Amino acid sequence: MTVHTMTTHSAPERSRWQRLLQHPQFETFCHLIWLFFLFIPALHVVTLADGQPIAFRWDATLLAIAAYLPLHFLRARLTHEGRLAGVSLATFTIGLLLFPVNYCAHTFFIYASLPNLRASMRYSVAQMLAGIALSTLAYRWWGVDWSAVGITAGLISGVGSAMLGAQAAKEKQAQLRQKDHEIEALAKMAERERIARDLHDLLGHTLSVIALKSELAHKLAAKGGPHTSQAIDEMKAVSEVARSSLAEVRETLAGMRNMGLMDALSRAESGLRSAGLTVEVSVAPREAWPVLGIAAEHALAQAVLEASTNVIRHAHAKHTRLVLLAEPGRLTFSLEDDGQLPDDIQPGHGLKGMRERLEQAGGSLILRALSPGLHLGAQVPAQAH
Repeated sequence: MTVHTMTTHSAPERSRWQRLLQHPQFETFCHLIWLFFLFIPALHVVTLADGQPIAFRWDATLLAIAAYLPLHFLRARLTHEGRLAGVSLATFTIGLLLFPVNYCAHTFFIYASLPNLRASMRYSVAQMLAGIALSTLAYRWWGVDWSAVGITAGLISGVGSAMLGAQAAKEKQAQLRQKDHEIEALAKMAERERIARDLHDLLGHTLSVIALKSELAHKLAAKGGPHTSQAIDEMKAVSEVARSSLAEVRETLAGMRNMGLMDALSRAESGLRSAGLTVEVSVAPREAWPVLGIAAEHALAQAVLEASTNVIRHAHAKHTRLVLLAEPGRLTFSLEDDGQLPDDIQPGHGLKGMRERLEQAGGSLILRALSPGLHLGAQVPAQAH
C-alpha cells in the first residue's frame, strides 16, 4: 500500500516568502519578464511595409538586453526627475538601434515610457505622452503600419495607467494606516489621561479620609480608657476605606470604573463629616433628574469627589453645603464652604481634570469667590434623545 504524504510550508518558510514578496526589488525583477517579447521574432520572419524582410539577430538582441539591465535597476532607485528622463531616453535609444534587426524592439519603447512610481504624477503622465509621441515618430519613419502604433500606444497608456492607479491605491492605504495609527495613539493618550484623572480623584479623596480617620484613631488611643473602643472603630473604618479604594483602583486601571452620582454624594458627605465639618445636603428627587449619559454622570460624580477633597485639604472650613439641582435639560451640582480663599485661585491637576472631564461630557465648571469661602458649580446636560 502506498502512503501519500502532504508537505506543508512551515511558518518560517511562509515568512521568508512574505519577505520576498514585500522586498522593494521584487517588483523590479518581475518587470524583466517583458523582455521575453524580444525573442518572439525568433519564431518567424516578418516584413516591413516595403516588403523587405527583417531577420532576428540574437547577438544584437542579447547586447541590447545587456545594455538595458543596468538602466533598469538604476531607474528603480532614482528619484530625481531629470536623471529619470535621461535613463528613459537611453532606454528609448536602445530600442531605436535594435529595431532594424528585431521588430519587437518596441518593448524598450514601452519600458522607457512607463511611469516611475517615485516621480510625481505630472512627470509620469508627461513621460507616457512623450513615449507615445516618440514611438509614433519612429514607427512612421520606418514605415510601420498604424496598427503597431496603436498597439504600442495602447500598451503604454493602459499599463501606465494601471501602475499609477495601483500606486495611488497603495498611497491611499498608507494614509489610512497612518490615520489609524494616529487615532490609536490619541485613544491611548486619552485613556492614560482618563486613568490619571480618575486615580487622582479617587486616591485624593480616599487618602484624605484615611489620613483623617487615622489621626483621630491615634488621638483616641492616646487618651486610653473608654476612648480605646472608639479608636478601634475608627481603625476598622480605615481598613474598610482602604479595601474599597483598592477595588476601585483595580477597576479604574481596567477601564471599568463608573461611580454613580448618589454613591459619590454619600462618600463626599461622609468624608466631610469625618473631617469635622458640618454638612448640609440638598438633593433633588431622583425622579426629577434628567436622563444622563454614562460619561456625563461619571464626570459629575468625579466632580463631587474632587470638590469635597479640595475642601478637606485646603479650605480650613467649618461648614459646607452640597446641592444637587435638577433643571430642564441639565443636572447641576454645587458646593459652598466658609473656608479661607487665597487671593488668586490657581487650578491644580484636580480642577483641570474636573474641567476637562465635564467639558468632554458637554458640561461646564464654575468657580466663584464668596465672603467667606468658595462656590464651585458643575453642570452636565441631559442625554440627547
